[in-house]
Amino acid sequence: SKEHIDPNDTPVGYDPEKSKASFQQFIQQLNAWDIPAVDMTDVPANLQYFSSGDLHWTLDGAKWSADLVANQVKSLPGFDDLKEMNFTTESIPYKNDSRGVYYEFVQRNCEINIAMQPRDEWITTAATSESSEDLFGDVAFPDVVMVGTSNSALSFFNFVGWLKEKLKVDIYNVAIAGGGFGSSMVRYLASDEYREHPPKFILWEFLAQHNYNASDSHDDFRQAIPAVFGECADKDAIDTYSAPITSTSTDLKTFITKPLKNTYLYIEATGPIERDLQMEILYDNGEGGFAELTRNTKVANNGKYYFLLDAAEDADESVEHKPKFLRLLTDKAEGQYKVKACPLPAELVKQ
Repeated sequence: SKEHIDPNDTPVGYDPEKSKASFQQFIQQLNAWDIPAVDMTDVPANLQYFSSGDLHWTLDGAKWSADLVANQVKSLPGFDDLKEMNFTTESIPYKNDSRGVYYEFVQRNCEINIAMQPRDEWITTAATSESSEDLFGDVAFPDVVMVGTSNSALSFFNFVGWLKEKLKVDIYNVAIAGGGFGSSMVRYLASDEYREHPPKFILWEFLAQHNYNASDSHDDFRQAIPAVFGECADKDAIDTYSAPITSTSTDLKTFITKPLKNTYLYIEATGPIERDLQMEILYDNGEGGFAELTRNTKVANNGKYYFLLDAAEDADESVEHKPKFLRLLTDKAEGQYKVKACPLPAELVKQ
């Protein structure tokens, strides 16, 4: 908020009111595209939304955010069909001491001591069921999934807990602390659990100050979009490639002679599945570069990746720019590659 901006250290031409209005317009545009998004820009004057010296929410900020999100989720079509569950939240006084991210940095680099501050913690638990079938029978996979950053991943903030209580539904939390903008989303959509237990709702929490035009954001979207559809059947594949990994750089020459417009690659890199992995691509119009496919190691990987081949930078979408080369780069010259070129679903292809 503007009251925390130092006028002596403000970029030339920056106007906080214009910035807020621009962000609100972005939220409105998402909703116009049928992507429900919550406007959290009007924080109450008496609410400290962010922690001192930290970019994370305060406990009150997390609860206020959960209330806004819950109110919008309740209005979505199909929400009333979800199985209702009851949750209760209780406070555990002074369970954690903390300095916050910024003050931890200052203490570590300036070699000064900054006192820890006691912080309460809120814990949300499911109310005890009176049904023995609910207690000992098959447990249904939650219909709501949360992907996001440490604001959602860390139990201390209890953002997901408050959502459970407010919505009265269970939530499967796959957010990743320190995972950045799309790490949690990309990993989840490529996972076996998403294929085997597709949810009815996915809630995506990410930092409002993120640069959506950054290259890492483009890489995330080029993986997440095709991951929604998964591996195509062999009969539908445009081409396939399978071979041992004998080098840190592998040319996928078999694909560059094929019509690859509106196409994505399904990639398996196994033996081991934990590895660094990048895609190097160059189109005949000179566009291309590296795309980072490496997964966050804080959560288990299944060795399955997706990559949208179309050049997002094409100035003329009527012209198909074919790759001059495709290469997979890895830090481990061992294991096995399986790569399949899959067509995007017809309903997504521009006519």
